[in-house]
Amino acid sequence: MTTNAPLPLFTIDPNSVVVATNVPLSEGYVAKLIKDAQICPFFGFDVELTPCKEVRLVQIASRNAAYVFDIDKISYFPDVLKSFLRNDKYVKIGVGVLGDAKALLDSDEVELAGAGELSRLHRMFDLTGALSGLHFSSCVALDTLAKVWLSRGLDKALQPAHEWVGELSVEHYTYAATDAAVALAIYHRMMSVKILSNARPRLWIFSGYDACSREAVGLVKDYAPYAALSTQCITSMEGLLAKMKRRHQDADNTLPGDDFHTWTEKTIPEAVKLCASLTMAFDVYNRQMSVRKDS
Repeated sequence: MTTNAPLPLFTIDPNSVVVATNVPLSEGYVAKLIKDAQICPFFGFDVELTPCKEVRLVQIASRNAAYVFDIDKISYFPDVLKSFLRNDKYVKIGVGVLGDAKALLDSDEVELAGAGELSRLHRMFDLTGALSGLHFSSCVALDTLAKVWLSRGLDKALQPAHEWVGELSVEHYTYAATDAAVALAIYHRMMSVKILSNARPRLWIFSGYDACSREAVGLVKDYAPYAALSTQCITSMEGLLAKMKRRHQDADNTLPGDDFHTWTEKTIPEAVKLCASLTMAFDVYNRQMSVRKDS
């Protein structure tokens, strides 16, 4: 009997993790990020929240280091970090970045702009989620992306029991930094796929976050090939067909037909034939889709 061996874990060198616990360190680290952006303006990104939904950590990874800003230790959100986050020239990449934008705005009135969603890039490459009814904008777990794109797992054993409240250890900072670092590694791997490297930014990068509508600004809602495979329209059509057939049945129960035909067959034969044809077509479609899912 064969078993699926666990994948090796994605790890980073603890020495590459630098933690900002005051404003001068924050200013120095952001200056390094801006310098790194001259070579590559894409950064891995994540935040960690307390149970009260306050931003405790902001993690930003470049090719050279993973920077962790401990907002609790710093005592307030540094202006230099705010400026970096709201500058859409620097693309902050992760999973669930729209949720991160909401958390930053609600917690510290910080605007996140130039944020890239890895889940959207993945769904452009792997369209099968559409067949399961998953929306293009729905998130794919970071651990899943690491397995698919890097053949690596993520170690969740160090998830703090205190949920990012109180004193944090070096291991906890490294744990947090890893999520930003793996996001950047996944992005670079994705860029080796032509369809993704050529993807329009509006498909996966938003330029801002609208606090009123709670929606991303500058981000298209769907990807045409993914939408074409979606079963949502088919499901809606089946629902409308079922509704029409119930109406026909109610009409036939209300008004009599003759010895050979129901009332609807006599009165609206075209609609009855259409319902029958659609019923047969949906039966064929559902059988074929079942075979596809099983294969």
